[in-house]
Parts: sequence; structure tokens; C-alpha cells
Amino acid sequence: MKKIKLTLVLACFLIFGLLANGQKLWAKSKSSTFEMTSDVLCGTGGKSQSTTFALKVSVGAQASPIGKQSSTNFQASGGWVYTSEPSFMCGDLNGDGVINSADVVYLINYLFKGGPPPVPVEAAGDVNSDGVINSADVVYLINYLFKGGPAPCEGKDASPALSPTQLNSHLWRSQIGFSQAELQEGELGRLDDCLEIPIWGKFQLDLAAVELEIEYDPQEVTLLEPKLTSLTQGFSIFFGGEEGLQKIGIIDPTGKNLIPAGEGELLILSVGSIGKAKGKDLTSIQIKKAILVNREAKMLSVEISPNLQVETENAAVEIPNHFSLSQNHPNPFNPETMIKYALPQDCHVKLVIYNIVGQKVKTLVDEYQTAGSNTIHWNGRDDQGEEIATGVYFYKIQAGDFSQSRKMVLVK
Repeated sequence: MKKIKLTLVLACFLIFGLLANGQKLWAKSKSSTFEMTSDVLCGTGGKSQSTTFALKVSVGAQASPIGKQSSTNFQASGGWVYTSEPSFMCGDLNGDGVINSADVVYLINYLFKGGPPPVPVEAAGDVNSDGVINSADVVYLINYLFKGGPAPCEGKDASPALSPTQLNSHLWRSQIGFSQAELQEGELGRLDDCLEIPIWGKFQLDLAAVELEIEYDPQEVTLLEPKLTSLTQGFSIFFGGEEGLQKIGIIDPTGKNLIPAGEGELLILSVGSIGKAKGKDLTSIQIKKAILVNREAKMLSVEISPNLQVETENAAVEIPNHFSLSQNHPNPFNPETMIKYALPQDCHVKLVIYNIVGQKVKTLVDEYQTAGSNTIHWNGRDDQGEEIATGVYFYKIQAGDFSQSRKMVLVK
């Protein structure tokens, strides 16, 4: 009789182990084995009996993925989490079960455009296993997908890490800062719409990515769409953030291009005032964070140059020799663009956007202006504040006796 009861109890243990929630059990731990104690209710000879058992399992060197608890009978402790099925894979940031270029886009959106985080954040997104999630993880994932690099979360790189001595030496320390150390006060006087400020860098190794956070006072200025330079052509630029903080990433999602070691202008900040009632103080603009990533997905040590400086002495404004209307930039555009024009004398200026059938879309300028060079920023909206459709548009300036029109294209 005792033998029959023991057999029934063992059978209950086996059934519970194989069929809990109808699925296989998974576990994760910081060590190679774990113990689990639970009450199991089994039927023996028409009666129900309860017994307590201890289960010890070896999970090997690699832990299984974390997921939701499979049964309320299991009490997790000491860092253990029990699950009925794997719920993530390192590098699979969008959770579709595969690692591909969609995960690169997902991570870029998370870092620079306010997209949703990986789930779980660190376990799925920290693909280079350095404890943080940034553009180095993007490069690591690109290397894995397109360049034969190590798999996500293997904890190794394609080349030896830079030693602390190398990172702290002048040879390996990179620099980044504003290309124009000083701006004249006269520049502020012309900041009615847009001013371009280059960001310069100096680095001893080829770069696969640049990541920046630019802080500014939203009561004084606003940061518009940043632009690439001749040094970063072939890359893609991503930007986003919140009021007072712009996040910028320069990355080639295909991994084909590198920024050659040396120095030069990496990107152009586009700075604009936000209304006549607000200020035009540029001194609040500063580089809050800078990350430079080399081809092996390693971050270089970076020294950020002092903040943007502005001279207080008035500077003479250069007066153009003739009227002119420049081609908008960028063109084609989506949805923002800039239009520059020059006035050799004081006059009334009217600058209007028309659609292809000649209907007025937006009046950008209609006022008396003093002589000088001007830049107008247009956000692709009409006079009612509505976004306009893809298509061909024309902009026309009437300044005194001068009149000229140009064509531009909006592509969404």
C-alpha cells in the first residue's frame, strides 16, 4: 500500500513538472542551481492528500529568458523568476522574435525620437553588455547584422578594449564643441528667424556614430532641424527630445560609412527665435552630453569644449550690394525649409507661398524691413495652421521694385 501511494505521489510530481500551465517551465538565476519548495495536491485512492517537495534544478552557464510567473504555487525568492515561456531575446528590441534592421530602427527611435523602450529595457537593449543603452548599442547591432560582428549580449567586441591609459591620454581623448567660439551681437540682431551654428569635433579614430544632447532656454530660442556637413555626408541624422533639450544622432544604419579620423564640422545646429515677445539669447545653448563611437562599437573619451560665447560689442552688419532671393534649403523638404533673401536698402517686403494653381498658401513676410540679409523658416503649414500636402509650390518676394519667384517641392 505504501508503495502504491509513493508511486501516485511521484506521478503527481511528474505530471506537475511536465504539464504546469500546459507548458515547459523556465527559470533564471544568478547561480547554476536553484531550489523551489511548493505544495502539490494529488489524488490517492479517491482521497486528496497534500505533500511538500523540494525541487533542485541546474540551469547551466546561460540563464533562460525572464517572463511572467507560470503558477501561483511557485514563490520566487533570491532573484528567481519562473516563467512558462521565453518572453524576450537579447537584441530583439521590438519583440517580434527575430533580430534584424527593424530592431536598429526601433533602438534609434527610442534613443532620439521618444519611441517606446525595449522590454525589458536593459536585458533586450544593452546588446554590447556595457551597462548602458546608447548609440554604441546601435553600432554593435549594425556590426552583427551587416559586418559579421559578435552576437548581441555575447559580452565581447571585435577588437581589444582601449585601456584606461589610452582613454585618458591626449592621443585618444577626443574633443567636441562649437565651431564658432564667438558670435557677434550683430548676429543676435539678425536672429529673427534662423542662425546656423556648426559643431566641430576632433578624434583620433574613425567614427561610426555621434550622439549629442543640446540644452537651450526655450524662452529665448528654439532648435530647428539639424543638418549634416560634407564630413558626415552618407550618414543619417536623427533628432528629437523635449522642450529645452534636443537629442541628435548621426548614424549610418547600413554600417557602410565611417567619419574619417581627424577634425572638422560634424553637423550644423539651426537656431531660431520664437517670437518678437521672446528673447534672442544664445548663451543658454550648450552641449550637455557627447558620445563618439568607433567602428568596434566602443565609446571614445570625449572632452566637451566650453559653451557658446557671445561678444557684447556691437558689430557692423554687412549690407548686400543687390536684391536676391535664394533657393530654399533643403529642397525637396519635409516638412521644414528655409528661405534666404537680401535687401540692399530699406523697403517693404512681402514673401508669399503659392500652390501650383496660383492660390495663396502662406504669407511669410509682410512688413517694412531694414537693409541686410534675412532667413525665413517655414514649417510646411498654411495660414490656417494646417499641414499642406505633398506637391510643387512657389514662393515669391516683392521688395520695393524687386520681384522674383522660385519653385520648391514638398515630399512626405
